Amino acid sequence: MKKELMQLELPKQYTENLIKYQHMVDGIPEWIDFAKEGYSMQKYRKFTKLYEIESIKYHLKEAIQDGEISDDEMVEANKLIQKAIQEYNEM
Repeated sequence: MKKELMQLELPKQYTENLIKYQHMVDGIPEWIDFAKEGYSMQKYRKFTKLYEIESIKYHLKEAIQDGEISDDEMVEANKLIQKAIQEYNEM
C-alpha cells in the first residue's frame, strides 16, 4: 500500500476521493521513503496534507454513523476539513 501511495500523482487542487483512507499497521510512507524515490519535501508535505484530509473525513463519517458526534463537533470537523483543503490548494 505504501508504494501505491507514493506513486500517486498529486493534483494541484484538492480532488475528492483521490485516495481511500485506510488505517494501516505500518502507517503512511515517511519522508525517508519519498526521499529514496527522489521526491521533493514539497511533494511529501502535499501528500501528508491529502492523507490528513481523507483521515478526518473518514473518522467524521464513522462518528456520524456511530452517533458519537454532536452537531457542534460536526461543524468544527467540517471547518478543519475546509482549512486543510485550502492549505493543500495553496501548496
